[in-house]
Amino acid sequence: MLKMLSKGRFLSEKDVADLEQRLALQLPSAYRKFLYENNGGVPGNRMMVIDVRGLQGGAADIQLFLGIDQEIESSNIEWAKRVLSDRIPVHFLPIAEDSGGNTFCLSFAQREVGAVYYCDVEGFEPTTCYFVAKD
Repeated sequence: MLKMLSKGRFLSEKDVADLEQRLALQLPSAYRKFLYENNGGVPGNRMMVIDVRGLQGGAADIQLFLGIDQEIESSNIEWAKRVLSDRIPVHFLPIAEDSGGNTFCLSFAQREVGAVYYCDVEGFEPTTCYFVAKD
């Protein structure tokens, strides 16, 4: 189980349902559970290191998980989706950020709903996205 150093406010079912309605998508059950338990936040060890095949250096960190209705606007899922809309595929939803400002996303493409990708949005354009995990 992932331990968090800090978490967002408690979420109700309505909070998550409202987000899904605004984004016009249904979140995977595992991610809904993560939001209910944590609503974003900072990993307990301050940074998690994730293997990213194909990425120069081979790994990226997770510095922050995005949430719903966070006090800091840039820590919100919807804010990240809006700001990155011209840098990430339309079927991606940002869920976390690394220390360099790059993002981890969930895919909502028909054949891979819930797959996790790492998108190098701070590098040279066009953005390069790397498959990380099936869910």
